[in-house]
Amino acid sequence: MCIRDRISTHFADPESNEFTQRQFDKFLSILKTLSENNISIPTIHTSNSGAIMLFPKSYDINSYNTVMPNSKLFVRPGGLLYGTYAHKNKYQTPFILSSMFSHIVDTAQVEEGENVGYFQQFTANKTMLIATVPVGWGNNGYLPANTTMQTNNKLLKGVGLISSNNLALDCNDISCKVGDRVWIINSNHEQLSIENLAKESGMFVNRLLSILGSNNRRVYFEHT
Repeated sequence: MCIRDRISTHFADPESNEFTQRQFDKFLSILKTLSENNISIPTIHTSNSGAIMLFPKSYDINSYNTVMPNSKLFVRPGGLLYGTYAHKNKYQTPFILSSMFSHIVDTAQVEEGENVGYFQQFTANKTMLIATVPVGWGNNGYLPANTTMQTNNKLLKGVGLISSNNLALDCNDISCKVGDRVWIINSNHEQLSIENLAKESGMFVNRLLSILGSNNRRVYFEHT
């Protein structure tokens, strides 16, 4: 008996049941051929996030016992580690409370003609109230300069370039003060959803989630 450590497959399009079934059948056929040639593989790796959610037979050990007995079966979730998976060309977020917030740490009046942020990227065209929020590349991954956020039930836009630790919000049309909560991601508001933030950032959802930063304080809730 010849033993190899492991064998794996990856389901490229689990949203297509017909395509995935063909791929699954082909994989089982390969395992059967190996077994018939006295090649035993103790570890089988299958199923990305989409297959875990949409094609459960791909990680049912009973599907493999007849062709490769006594093997251990493992799955390889990617997006599910962040609580998401792709379905019908849209990201589903069934396992996470996708919210993230910070607070205003400073407010300042900026006069017409004055600049905000690096490289004079933003120049005030009138007297404005600008709020500083401690969100930047260093602790929150990447956000676009004009990120949409929310405070006091009003949507606001970022102005100027984001620095390593701060960004500026245009608060000219609202009343705000130091300490007010600022929502960056809010699962209860479509414009503040992870999907919309990823679109504004020009990246796919899983990449955005993976770079949101390890310096953020995180609160986890058990999913029921």
